[in-house]
Amino acid sequence: MRLTPQGWIGIVAVVLVGLLIQISELFVFSAAIHPSKPPHPAAAAARPTPTTTPTPTARPTAAPTPTPTPVSTATADDPRALTVEHVRGSIHDNQGDAVANFDHLNVLIDNGSVRVEATPDNLSGEEQTFTLGAWDAWVASRAILGFYPAAQSVTIAVRVSITDVNGQKSVDDGVRVTVTAATAQGYDYSGLQGRIINDSTNMYLAATGFDIAGYIWKRLNDGQRQKLGAPVKA
Repeated sequence: MRLTPQGWIGIVAVVLVGLLIQISELFVFSAAIHPSKPPHPAAAAARPTPTTTPTPTARPTAAPTPTPTPVSTATADDPRALTVEHVRGSIHDNQGDAVANFDHLNVLIDNGSVRVEATPDNLSGEEQTFTLGAWDAWVASRAILGFYPAAQSVTIAVRVSITDVNGQKSVDDGVRVTVTAATAQGYDYSGLQGRIINDSTNMYLAATGFDIAGYIWKRLNDGQRQKLGAPVKA
């Protein structure tokens, strides 16, 4: 019996369907006997753990170190620096026509306190020592106080050579006059000069303090001693 083309097509279709069924059964059977295995722990450990990228911390900017400002201090080059040489020069510059005497001038400075010593060569007596004390005080206080900012007081000592009852000779303060910067602020030196010309006692009265040796005090006249009352220790 001869098959028609349609018959052959039907037979081929049946064969193909059977083959497809057998192939699908083989895949199912293979999956059942060979199940999927989990990854080996070593393999899992080998995988790198992602790391977190650190956020950079902002570093503070260091503040610049301030440069210290130099403190202004008086030096020997400063004409208003309170030095022995400057004071000596100022005294000589301010002496002028004043009846003052600065023989053997000695200047001592202790912080703001200035001591000016003069030892006249030729003294005629106690009265002259008293008069020189007034004029030396006028010149020295005018030359120093107010000009040198560091000067707080000036003490002027007129020193004389004396011989005691035992014949011993020594040089000591005959008169001593002290003027502070605060006292000098109230001076009109021109007016004070005129008062000293009239009576040298007036410089002692205007001073902050004074001291007069006993042998000179005895030689003052009654009017001078009455004005002065008693020496105010310089």
